Amino acid sequence: MAHNLATIDGRYTFAYQGSSPWHKLGQRLTGNPSIDEALAAACMAFTVEARPLYLDGGTLVPSHKCTLRINDDGTIAQLGVVGKDYTIAQNREVLAIVDAMLQLGYRIAAIGALGNGERCWCLVDMGQTITPIDGDDVRGYFLVHWSHDGNIAVTGLGTCVRVVCQNTLGMALAAARRAWFSVRHTTNAAQRIDEAARLMAQLGKQLQQTGETFAQLARRQMGPREIASYIEAVIPNPEPAKSLSPTLQNRRDTIARLVFGGRGADMANQAMPQGFASAWAAYNAVTEYFDHVRPAEARSASAIASANVSAVFGQNADVKQSALVLARQLVAA
Repeated sequence: MAHNLATIDGRYTFAYQGSSPWHKLGQRLTGNPSIDEALAAACMAFTVEARPLYLDGGTLVPSHKCTLRINDDGTIAQLGVVGKDYTIAQNREVLAIVDAMLQLGYRIAAIGALGNGERCWCLVDMGQTITPIDGDDVRGYFLVHWSHDGNIAVTGLGTCVRVVCQNTLGMALAAARRAWFSVRHTTNAAQRIDEAARLMAQLGKQLQQTGETFAQLARRQMGPREIASYIEAVIPNPEPAKSLSPTLQNRRDTIARLVFGGRGADMANQAMPQGFASAWAAYNAVTEYFDHVRPAEARSASAIASANVSAVFGQNADVKQSALVLARQLVAA
């Protein structure tokens, strides 16, 4: 199951607006669905319970408990092992902030769960588009992410998607790491709406700043030597005293080709003279590699799933954010 989506009653735990962004799987959302409608479409209206944990011999483990997914038909799937003080939050409760966003006129773009349902996310369309260079549109989204295995708190992140090739891009923040932040939960509906409005205003401001940064990247000219230096900084040699491994060398070479030959490279380089590329094209070559090429290179279903998840939530997402930071340094110099 290369996509790593959970399945419940033969349906994938994924729902989306428009064309399917995840292996053409899942259920299509129509109109402006409510939280309950989106959870139902994504097969994520299940209940999470915690139960005592026992060793094989029947000995109780008092320090931990097991989280389980309870389906409507009573079937059970294990989600994780958590500490005894772990507090369960149902998917509907986690999405209270998104519910408030819907009341403000925003809409859900996609929602899904991975594994057995232990890792979940919801993508909210901010309704804003930035255009770094003519014809090259980038849309803004709010991503909320949570888990039922104790590994991830309820967190949020502003993110972008380049329309021409569906690359996921980081917002142009100063930190090298992605700016995940905790999502506050309140039972007061008015407070939730105020918090949602404040959050989306903050993200909207960040998106406009990101648009200015991307436009600067689109104007920044890079020659072959500078492109090579940029890629080497993004994909460093972890052991400088030794030769670069064939895997990392192939990664660098592939990204270098994508600078001029990737999807949308002609658009990103439209203002550049022959033989030169923009920093915008160089940055997008990195994101295209990790979003699309790297999963295609994987040789097993588990490796493909790992690459897909890592591109959005894990180490490869951090590499993409580092690539943005390094590109920003080019226009700041």
